[in-house]
Amino acid sequence: MSSSIKIKHLTQILYALEEFKRRKQCLLNINKLAEVMNLSMNEVQKAIDLLLQFQQLLVKDLNGYTFCKKWKNNHIFLWLESKKDTRMNFIELTSKEIQLNTDHSKLLSDITYYFTHVNIGKGFDLQHQGTELSKKVRQLEHVHPYLFEHRGNGLIYPTNIAVSIGTMIRSYTKSNRVLSQLQVEDYIINIK
Repeated sequence: MSSSIKIKHLTQILYALEEFKRRKQCLLNINKLAEVMNLSMNEVQKAIDLLLQFQQLLVKDLNGYTFCKKWKNNHIFLWLESKKDTRMNFIELTSKEIQLNTDHSKLLSDITYYFTHVNIGKGFDLQHQGTELSKKVRQLEHVHPYLFEHRGNGLIYPTNIAVSIGTMIRSYTKSNRVLSQLQVEDYIINIK
């Protein structure tokens, strides 16, 4: 496809194709579409050819499946799920998932306990690597950076979600309950 075709142009073409939902027998005037989008006829034709090429993928090859978007460990993934298994609500299609191993879950629990009960809201100074705790915070922040925030004062703080997760992990640990999955706000935390 030509480099002059942008996402906004492809979006305009897709919105124009939505007219077929209402009127199955309508005709889409490609010349007029090219004129409205201020593109050459060749560029619009290449975009249409691309859509037709992927039509088979979406209609025939992926029939019975739907695309879902999932946030997992600070990355967004697109995946397929069987339509019969998919509950069509927005939260389900854009679930946020965090994977923690048992060491990281214990470490997060310790860090949030220190942050909320000992250091009481003061951030961690990672510039001075003297303490064992600062090494652990650095290690966890390296693997799960979305659990921490920098506020511009040279210190690092656990995010509100990290504090909530750490507090829940600590309560499960205190009561000797096995923890494999928990939900905090719209996040699903899997511990393995």
